[in-house]
Amino acid sequence: MHRPLILLILFLLSQKICGQYKVTMVLNIPIIGNNADNKYFLSSEHNNWKSGDTLYMFKNINGQLTLSFTYNSKYFIQCKVNRGDDMKYECSSDGYGIPNRLFEVKSDTTFTLSVQGWTDLIEKKHTASKNVKVLFDSFPAKSLNTFKQISIYLPPSYNRSKKRYPVIYMNDGESLFDQAYTDNGKEWNLDEVLDSLNDQGKGEFTVVGISSGENRFVEYSPYATKKIKEPKGKHYLSFITNDLLPYINNNFRTKTGPENTSIGGSSMGGLISYFAALEYPEVFGAAAVFSPAYWNSISVDSLKHETIQKSKSLKSKFFLYAGANEGIQALPSTLSEIESLLIKNKAIKTTLLINKEGMHQEKYWTDPFKQFVLWLQKN
Repeated sequence: MHRPLILLILFLLSQKICGQYKVTMVLNIPIIGNNADNKYFLSSEHNNWKSGDTLYMFKNINGQLTLSFTYNSKYFIQCKVNRGDDMKYECSSDGYGIPNRLFEVKSDTTFTLSVQGWTDLIEKKHTASKNVKVLFDSFPAKSLNTFKQISIYLPPSYNRSKKRYPVIYMNDGESLFDQAYTDNGKEWNLDEVLDSLNDQGKGEFTVVGISSGENRFVEYSPYATKKIKEPKGKHYLSFITNDLLPYINNNFRTKTGPENTSIGGSSMGGLISYFAALEYPEVFGAAAVFSPAYWNSISVDSLKHETIQKSKSLKSKFFLYAGANEGIQALPSTLSEIESLLIKNKAIKTTLLINKEGMHQEKYWTDPFKQFVLWLQKN
């Protein structure tokens, strides 16, 4: 056999062995005005999730929107379709975000992608109670060089009295009250919880929701890691303590001081809430720490060390929650260890709630929030 032919065969074989396959995607789309005026693109880990990447633009071939490319990674493609902008991605038929598409690739293959809707074209249904309002769509967070949507829940009695109310600052504000502001159509339903408690003469708290955003992971990270060289957790808390909290206290009837000011959240929002209570005890007297994603930012040993060092002089309250089915098997036991370290200081009050069925999802944080509110009233 001739040497050039042998080399050609070896090259072709290597392409298959290394997983280099031709992938073709055919796009089915909903009719939106004149579809001919729109351009459609694929974003994936293959192009670092870039929107409007002309190298991954669908082209009209024989009446079908088609995209073909060589895939040289292992087995799976994660992707979504967009119309050239971060705000124009495919979504569910009712306007909510969908999980990344996942395709298995083991040979040259063709996939059909059927788009149900676009995030910028479907008006979502609002579900917030009348006691919730959006204060600002773009409240300046100078320490982060960005803007935050700020929502507030006021107790039903607020407009019927001259009372002052304690305040709970909650992270991931877009997921607390109103389904329309969520990415996935899932919310905590905190307004319904508070409305119900208020009907019973309980849970009279003002709750301030602070939206996260595209830099959520960095802003909620108090510790540097290999992936996060410059965490912005301290900048985020500086925004709350120096900008947002004074505004809320100056414009609403609030009870002030750490004994009346709490912070809470879940996942990374739970971690930054825990850090806030350790680092700013003169501001936050209590923290709702739900499913804290410490594994993204700090080792268990380092978390324990931080707890030991910073809790010695605290007089704070910590409400800890974990689900047993969150995918991190050690989470309940880790929080149990953290609680045992906290209560070595007799001035600290804690409670630990474990849900054996609990998963890392919004609906599993609704009842812990209710329990947190009732616990605060008693303590």
